[in-house]
Amino acid sequence: MSTPTSGRPIRLGLAASAAAILFALLFVSFNVFGQMQTHPCENGTVVPNPTTNAELVADCKVLWDLKDTLRGDATLNWNASTAISTIPSTRSTGWSGVFTGGNPRRVTSITFNGTNTLGNGPSPSQPLNGTLPPELEDLSALNTLHIVNSNPSGEPMRPSSGGLTGSIPPELGNMSTSTFSTLNLTGNSLSGSIPPELGQLSSITQMNLSGNFLTGSIPTELGQLSNLTHLYLNNNSLSGPIPSELGNLTNLSLLYLQWNSLSGPIPSELGNLTGIRSRLELAHNRLSGKFPRWIKNLTGINRITIQRNLLTGHLPLESPLPSGIARLYIGTEDSDPPETNMWIGCLPLWAIEPFNGGTDFDAQVWGELNLINEGMSLCSVPPRESIWALDTVLDPPSPVRGEFGMSTTSTKLTLRATYTIPKEYIDENPTQFHSLSARVATGGSMTVEIARR
Repeated sequence: MSTPTSGRPIRLGLAASAAAILFALLFVSFNVFGQMQTHPCENGTVVPNPTTNAELVADCKVLWDLKDTLRGDATLNWNASTAISTIPSTRSTGWSGVFTGGNPRRVTSITFNGTNTLGNGPSPSQPLNGTLPPELEDLSALNTLHIVNSNPSGEPMRPSSGGLTGSIPPELGNMSTSTFSTLNLTGNSLSGSIPPELGQLSSITQMNLSGNFLTGSIPTELGQLSNLTHLYLNNNSLSGPIPSELGNLTNLSLLYLQWNSLSGPIPSELGNLTGIRSRLELAHNRLSGKFPRWIKNLTGINRITIQRNLLTGHLPLESPLPSGIARLYIGTEDSDPPETNMWIGCLPLWAIEPFNGGTDFDAQVWGELNLINEGMSLCSVPPRESIWALDTVLDPPSPVRGEFGMSTTSTKLTLRATYTIPKEYIDENPTQFHSLSARVATGGSMTVEIARR
């Protein structure tokens, strides 16, 4: 006669058998599929000797996870059968646009110029057109993020279609403060505002966000970037005032803010940027107020542009020009937008003299200068020797006879120089005359009328 517990050993036996079978299946699965389960960055191909290159493996995993977000419709060779980066002599076979360096080896640069990878890996099928992943902050050894869709020359450089879209993630401000030096996102289709967190990039030297669709104001936090030498924010739709904090960037070599909708007065703190040796570009905005006399502090600067704004008032009688400046643009142009400076009173000689300390100075008044009153005239008569010398167009100087003329209407001042040049000299030096705007043969000579712009 059986007891109520007689079936228990049978049930325990079945449970043990099932457990054994499950263990066996797991063991077989691990051995059969284990190799497939290995992360591509650890397969020994993408990163050689992955156990001794753990830092590079970690960087590789970051790129692997964000590649689809970054590339968009572009095709990249970031795959499991391609080394992430190879030695310089065979660099064209590595992951496109990825540079590594240092000891231990890390990902140090992501560089794309359209479809040009600057020699590292094959070109993608088209410029990257995804979005900027916040996870880029996890590349703790990165020093350069350079993803440029287009970099058209000339003015205006309007934002182009294509390229990266979406906003600039605030997390980029968390990039390593000791190594990250270059952020270049020129000519993409980025929108939204400039994250104030970018002001945390204390080691950055170059920031280029030009040619996008960025809106909002310039963050005051950018004034904390004491190592910055190049700042390009031009050709966006930025608005609001120029932060006075930018005057703290005393290591700047150039500052590009043109072709935006910036408003308010030009802060006098920009006069502290005495390290600028290239350009201060403020043209084509809605800046108001008086002529910035403090530009005289910017000794060594090559070019300043303030045309196409809403500046008003008198131009200073005494020259405000920094020593060595070659170009100061204060006038108007025959192009959009319609805003223009409205100067009153007389026109000082420094604004039209074609030289400054022996350089080819041009205050951008040659041609047309918008006037607020019909009777605006020169504050004094220019000495004959200050009239534009022909050798600024012809090199070497030629045997010429020159005349200088000026005319005014209710809206413009036009300056012209007319020169008579011996025809035989023109025949002997044809390449010297390629930039002349008009030629009229008159017997044995040629009269050239040039309206300087």
